[in-house]
Amino acid sequence: MSYEDELGEALRRAGEGFSTDQHTLVEGGHLRGRRMVRRRRAAVFGGAAAVAALAVTGAVAVPGLAGEGPAQPAAAGRESAESSGDGTGAVAGVGTPATGDTVTREQLIGTLTSLLPKGEVTESDGRGTDELPGPYARVVLDDGKGKGAVAISFNRVADPDGDEARSMTTCPDKVLVPHDACTSSTLEDGSRLMVFQGYVYPDRRAETKEWRAVLATHEGHLIDAMAHNAAAEKDAPVTRSQPPLSPSQLKALVTSDKWDPVFDAPALEKPTGQSKGGLTPGKSPADGLAGEGSGKDSGKGAAKEEAAKGGTADEGPGSGGDAAQVQAVRSTFLSLLPKGMKVLHQGGEGEYAYAVVDDGKGASLVQINVQPGMEDVSGELFGDAEELPGGILYTWRESGGDKGVDGSVMWTADTIRMDGLRVVVSAFNSGTQHDAPTRATPALTQEQLKSLATSPKWVEGQ
Repeated sequence: MSYEDELGEALRRAGEGFSTDQHTLVEGGHLRGRRMVRRRRAAVFGGAAAVAALAVTGAVAVPGLAGEGPAQPAAAGRESAESSGDGTGAVAGVGTPATGDTVTREQLIGTLTSLLPKGEVTESDGRGTDELPGPYARVVLDDGKGKGAVAISFNRVADPDGDEARSMTTCPDKVLVPHDACTSSTLEDGSRLMVFQGYVYPDRRAETKEWRAVLATHEGHLIDAMAHNAAAEKDAPVTRSQPPLSPSQLKALVTSDKWDPVFDAPALEKPTGQSKGGLTPGKSPADGLAGEGSGKDSGKGAAKEEAAKGGTADEGPGSGGDAAQVQAVRSTFLSLLPKGMKVLHQGGEGEYAYAVVDDGKGASLVQINVQPGMEDVSGELFGDAEELPGGILYTWRESGGDKGVDGSVMWTADTIRMDGLRVVVSAFNSGTQHDAPTRATPALTQEQLKSLATSPKWVEGQ
């Protein structure tokens, strides 16, 4: 399988870390479309978007996976052109004009191979700095303990100290993205580093491990390396107990100065009418994803607050985006949970929040999305809805979730107000979407979920 195919697959299955209630897929496209138009008009990041670690945030994603985000990241290489802001020109300059030569596919593969432990490289693939959409190298290494794939890609972020760089190097929320270990740190030179140890499939349908290191430097360089304990992410048997590179070796790989020529190389321009980008799929790891209304999240960032209900809560890594909005949505959500429920964990990002609660009968995941400006999709989503007092449209759905977990129960209360404010709440009969049920039904009843979604507090908070 080519690297591009594996990348696409990584995006698809990374999205499996989140709920993708099929009823909400249609509005996601509308909502993201509107937001991307606003972003492009504002040209906040000069047309460059950050690429997040595949399958970690659920994403290769820009923080549009779980919130708002620009459209595409800049390809690696020096730049000096300014963005036109309308998608017809180069990305805004980051760094100085090109000072080096093109780095070829063969050179990238050679550099990657030179930085690996001793062993035989049985396969290789790559793309140079003179090839669109951006440079990468991939090899299959056999060090005598079995074959394992190793890949590295290069991009650039517009703001090294911005939300994109932070989100891409912040460990995901374990409730939302199951993994064995993850560390986020700031290096001596100010670069941000995340080292993640997880799996290709969050539900562990296969035991293919995915370990990765993501480095965002103070110069705006983004280097993303990953290793698997199989020769490919998909359709390849597990050939070894661990990937061929340890976490410390992955760190050494992305922090090597041998990659400097990649960012010194001349930047490559896309034809007029296309935005420049590196390895940036359209939407995804998580994103494949569904829309923001489907209640998923990369689980990144941090907003400190106390649990509003009985018991203390462990803060999830979750949140990015505007801190005031994050706190408003999450604090309101927690305050509306039924009294007597113990909040075990909480987290969220932007318009999304979640809590794992226990009423004494077992853990139950409850999640919410609060989305203003959704009136343009009201007819598509609420055509057969019940109309409540005040003009609120309400629908109720029951399903087994979409993660293929035996016995899983998912209940959803979905509402939209006359001004387009949509509030959708879902609850599960387990503490995560991937684990076996911990109880027969979710902790909140239909009436409690309906009451939470229709609360006037959501209007007061606008």
